[in-house]
Amino acid sequence: MKIHPDQIRATEQEQARARRAAEADAGFGDLLAREVGKTREQDAAQPAAPPPGAGLSTMVLAAQAAAGVGENTDSGQSVMDSLDTLMNEWEEYAARLQEPSASLNLRQANGVLEHIERGVASIKDRYPGLGDEAPGLQAVVDEMEILAVTERIKFNRGDYLA
Repeated sequence: MKIHPDQIRATEQEQARARRAAEADAGFGDLLAREVGKTREQDAAQPAAPPPGAGLSTMVLAAQAAAGVGENTDSGQSVMDSLDTLMNEWEEYAARLQEPSASLNLRQANGVLEHIERGVASIKDRYPGLGDEAPGLQAVVDEMEILAVTERIKFNRGDYLA
């Protein structure tokens, strides 16, 4: 059998193409590994998604400091107590949503959410001039109301069904 240069070039071209594909695959693999490593580092640096109501406690403390609410203002203190109670209910709501037996816990979570909605409405009714006295506290109450409405929409839409 005679070897022709045309056959050699075709074989060489095919081998070169295979090497480039292998290098490209290796390059892609390296790139993918770097990106996955970056993502894992970012995920490790960032906490998991907070449950509903997370972050409100820091808002309450910041609002208290900004509003200058201390022990001497009875209305401010009672609002703070009401907000603290609502924060505890938000924690209970989040715990109910995270438990494994979904149907019973969803009913209980719905009851807790209704209680939170009534609590926010009660604060707004009891202290209509809160925005003038303590705008920081009013911002927290408004944020709780927005969160309650958002959770109601998500709950009714079925976001928490198993």
